[in-house]
Amino acid sequence: MPGQPTATHFEALDGWRGVCACFVVLFHFHGYSPLFAWPLARHGFLFVDFFFVLSGFVIAWNYEKRLDSAPAVKRFLVLRLGRVYPLHAFMLLCFVAYELGWLLWGPAGTALFTGGSKPSAIASNLLLLQSLHVHDGLTWNGPSWSISAEFWTYVLFALAAVSMGLRNGLLALAAIAPPLMLLQLSDTGIDGRQCAAAAPCCKASV
Repeated sequence: MPGQPTATHFEALDGWRGVCACFVVLFHFHGYSPLFAWPLARHGFLFVDFFFVLSGFVIAWNYEKRLDSAPAVKRFLVLRLGRVYPLHAFMLLCFVAYELGWLLWGPAGTALFTGGSKPSAIASNLLLLQSLHVHDGLTWNGPSWSISAEFWTYVLFALAAVSMGLRNGLLALAAIAPPLMLLQLSDTGIDGRQCAAAAPCCKASV
């Protein structure tokens, strides 16, 4: 029946993934349009969290019995990296090429390769480390922080799954650990608006 889960696919969730992606795009779209001021669009950053939870559920379902050895973890991470890294690397190359173009042919005295576009951030972006607080704010392709966070979450998930098993503690850990980490590390919880007001480095991401 349509919408029923199979071993690898939830048809009923495909639409939700599309909805999440569209609202994230609307949040980042800055233009002269009634959509820009639409409150739902201005809070579109919350769909990133929803998308992460949705993807995590699907991955946990599909890999419940498949992440049981080091080779399985390696294959899982190669497949995950293959889904996100090529486009990430291409967009980073485009941003670097744009900066180089301004350096070679732009007006003299233009400040280039500074701030979020500093050369040292190229390496962290290539290694998908840009979401791990190695910089004071977003760098190069700002929205790619989510790709970095996604990949390292995959790594933690795979290592925990192969060492603990999804049924033997990982699901409980996944439910308990994030709220405790938020309580310890954040004064604003998941309220992105308060985070933006309190920390300049958060303003670009919310």
